[in-house]
Order: sequence, then C-alpha cells, then structure tokens
Amino acid sequence: MGCFDDNNTLVGIVNFSRENRLKTAHKGNIYGMYVEPKFRGRGSGKALLIALIERAIRECEGLEQIHLTVVSNNNSAKRLYVSLGFEVYGVEPHALKFDEQYFDEDLMILKIANLKT
Repeated sequence: MGCFDDNNTLVGIVNFSRENRLKTAHKGNIYGMYVEPKFRGRGSGKALLIALIERAIRECEGLEQIHLTVVSNNNSAKRLYVSLGFEVYGVEPHALKFDEQYFDEDLMILKIANLKT
C-alpha cells in the first residue's frame, strides 16, 4: 500500500504478505514500512498501517496475527506500532549488519482477536 501527498507523490509505503503454508496460514507479515522523513510525525504512517491492517483482516479469512520487526532502538516506530496494539515478544540480536555495525530487531505481534473484543 502507498500513501500520497496532495500532489499525488508517493510519500509512504508498506507491504503485507500472508503465510501460505497449511500450518502458518493464520499469520501475516508487515515489512518494508517507510515514510519520507518530512512526512513523519503527521499521521501518514499510522493511517497507512491502519488501512493495511483493516484490509488484511477483511480480505484474509482466518488471519489471526500479524508480525513485524523493527530495529530495537527505533523508538518512534516502536511507539507507532504499540499504539496500534502490537506487542514485543522477542529480540533478534545482530539481526542486521550495515558498515560493520550490528543492529538488533524487536519481534512484534498484533493479535487480531484483541482488536475484535
């Protein structure tokens, strides 16, 4: 999904993929979340995620949980995800490596049943 400004320029994007194996089809994954820096803090990312979550629930029968990962020290992104109901359930140490520097990632989950109660 994408988010566009008043000039119809893409300013944010997020991807969703549902698991397709028999034993994991109850799960989906969010990845590739990005909002242009000058549009951050204005609600674009939150609106994008809400639209994605609503669409995933509507179109993916049997979906029970949505997962994502976020760099552990990215506090603004983590606040956004927590505000939508995501919870940290683990940490992957050294999940990413860039310029010989490692970054941990928090593993987060949104339980769909929690949204419907």
